[in-house]
Amino acid sequence: MPTEFCCRAGGSNLNAGTRNTTEPGTAASFTYLGGGYSSGVFTVASGNPLSDGVAVGDWASIYIPGSTITGFVARVTARTATTITVSTTAKAGTAPVNGTCDLKIGGAWAGPSGAVAFPFGFFQGTATDTLGNPPRVNFKNDQTYNITAAMVHTTIGPADFQGYTTTYGDRGRATIDGGTTGTAYVLLTLSGTGVDRNRVTDFNFQNNGATGTADGVVCTSDRGLFLRCSVKNIRGNGMVAGLAVECETYNCCLNNTSGFGGFKPGATNVGTFIRCISHHHSGSLGVGFYDQYGNTSYIDCISANNGLHGFYFNNLTSSVRMVGCNMYGNAFDAVRILSGSCPIYMENCNFIYNGGYAMNRSSGTAIVFMINCGLGNGTAGNGGMLTPSAGCYTGDNVFFYPTNTVPWVDPINGDFRINLAEAKNTGQGAFTQVALAGYAGTISYPDIGAVQHQDTGGGGGGATTPVKYWNGSAWIEGAALRWTGSAWV
Repeated sequence: MPTEFCCRAGGSNLNAGTRNTTEPGTAASFTYLGGGYSSGVFTVASGNPLSDGVAVGDWASIYIPGSTITGFVARVTARTATTITVSTTAKAGTAPVNGTCDLKIGGAWAGPSGAVAFPFGFFQGTATDTLGNPPRVNFKNDQTYNITAAMVHTTIGPADFQGYTTTYGDRGRATIDGGTTGTAYVLLTLSGTGVDRNRVTDFNFQNNGATGTADGVVCTSDRGLFLRCSVKNIRGNGMVAGLAVECETYNCCLNNTSGFGGFKPGATNVGTFIRCISHHHSGSLGVGFYDQYGNTSYIDCISANNGLHGFYFNNLTSSVRMVGCNMYGNAFDAVRILSGSCPIYMENCNFIYNGGYAMNRSSGTAIVFMINCGLGNGTAGNGGMLTPSAGCYTGDNVFFYPTNTVPWVDPINGDFRINLAEAKNTGQGAFTQVALAGYAGTISYPDIGAVQHQDTGGGGGGATTPVKYWNGSAWIEGAALRWTGSAWV
């Protein structure tokens, strides 16, 4: 289990952040003022750490008197009636210069507030317990963490930052609010060589000023992870990331400037987005996913109801993969490709009720491979342009859904669960395995789109009738159904 630290309402950033694995109170368990610190040993001016109850494995904050934020937290390794010894390696921050210091055992931190980013920019992966478990800072959602200045985290991981409601890891969301006045700023930036092992989980990031184009949250490494985070009301890009899983952006790109999106890859040739949804960026230039680099993957992602395009690929320098993505209700193209020559692979994707083309290469020579993709028809069609733009794609089973139908339960209100028979168990999923005679092979039955349907009883969607695939010379049973243009086979 992780080495647990805690931020909560009423805490103090002079505390140690934790005493042990349980949620700490807002006050320190023990405080020793005016002692002497020298090379890992704190000598108390009064009190008796041994009889007071200080224990090996507790966490201590050691700081210069008069400080408002601790600069050093370390694990207790020994204690006597007059001294407390702390580790110089199982720690966060930098030990104070030898001399007079104060010490606190335990107690929750207050967390970020105003221009104070703490514990971002302070906490590090070396704050491990006696078993060497990696550390986690838990942010209780009993308060909104209102900040007024950018937070930058550059310290080495691995370390987790995670919101919670009652119990550590319960997936409650902590909210960081940057305010709605002044010049925009980035709420949180993960940068530097050490952040590739840090994870930010279960946070709501919102508001970052009134003017300018600053992004919401940023990580330029593909090894730092945003997991289950939501970003809204941002002047620039909502989330700039190398790796994002189950994240959401909403009402971003508020400066309405070209080249911004709800999500954007963090650097050249890096980016993976899994089960991310980008929606209702309402400005006329608001884009769900904006990508000017390539070598990116979009897996089970949704772009819906945005002011411009669903996905916008601008002068790609490397290829892109889109698997199981939904594009719905965007004002212009579901996918727009501008310039560049790198290929884009699309599989099991839906293009429904967008204002322009399902897929439009307006310039450049990029080739799009569309495999088993569904297009809206009739009132669910993509504007007056039902098919992808001519000459820029090669397709294998690019088909139309029945007229005036969508494959989802309630996309207007964000419910993209599959409920249309033509999309159930019909996605590309067969493995080609013919090299070994008698080899049984492997077959899967995915739906077309980002969200798999569930049968009665909560199970996944398996095929209920014999299905077929083309083996190169004949149709044989064993894989998902395919649309021939007039019938499912």
